[in-house]
Amino acid sequence: MTPAMLADLVRSAGAEVLTERGLDTAALPAEIIVRRPRNPRHGDYATGMALQVAPRVGLAPLELAGALADRLAREPALDTVEVATPGFLNLRLAPAAGYGVVADILEQGTRYGGADRVELTAGDPLTRVNEVTGAPVTEQDLAALVGQDEARYALLRCPPGSVHIDEDLLRTQRPNNPCYLVRYAHARLASVSRGAQRLAIDPALGTAASDAKLTDDHTAELVRILAEWPEVCETAANRSEPHRIARYLEDLARACHAFADTCQLLPKGDEPSSEGHTARVRLCLAVKQVMANGLRLLGVSAPEWM
Repeated sequence: MTPAMLADLVRSAGAEVLTERGLDTAALPAEIIVRRPRNPRHGDYATGMALQVAPRVGLAPLELAGALADRLAREPALDTVEVATPGFLNLRLAPAAGYGVVADILEQGTRYGGADRVELTAGDPLTRVNEVTGAPVTEQDLAALVGQDEARYALLRCPPGSVHIDEDLLRTQRPNNPCYLVRYAHARLASVSRGAQRLAIDPALGTAASDAKLTDDHTAELVRILAEWPEVCETAANRSEPHRIARYLEDLARACHAFADTCQLLPKGDEPSSEGHTARVRLCLAVKQVMANGLRLLGVSAPEWM
């Protein structure tokens, strides 16, 4: 379930609660904000809609939040709904609802999140002002020094205006080089895909229900980030802000590396493949697809080998 879908669910619950109490549903905001809390222990997502609406309809925020929680608790897509002062709702997705995003990505491919319909415009050649020297830096100038992909990514990942260009960093193959971080993650996932093919692990045999059996923190973090892609993609396109795509890909890459470093993705030796291996391969392929979609939008190559 994506944040946009969850926002629709919260809006529907709000309309039902207000209607039952004879209150005006026009008090609902035009946009329902649903965000991931900084502390994962507070749930997968949180919303402060009750704080916005309660004053408009003459209710205490905690009272409205409690009524919303009671309504939302009946939704199969939600595992728990908790009220937090002064009127927030902390939402935790049911496992199958959260992990359904993996199946969606594998089914939709380049279409997931509407990426196939998005075009990002940032000028060609790209030009940014170096905050160190004050001189304009073009993509062509930088590409001659560090390479085309590295130059384009470095310029696009920063908002228009000023940007610090560290040419030495862009030449390195280390995780603190953002372009390398993302592109290496894609190549690493491509390697997992090749290994799965050699071991005859068929991702099509997995399901959202089997995906949801992976409950470790690193897996859950990857799934949460994947679900945010449609919203990030839409916002970046509507605002002509490609840096949002780049920063998202970096978050996804860091979560991907943490996942790959701590989870056994493929069978070892003579170990037979299991449902867990299939689910992890499916997740790897979903992450790889979203990374490829994002890099394509930025005009940066997604390598299969590095």
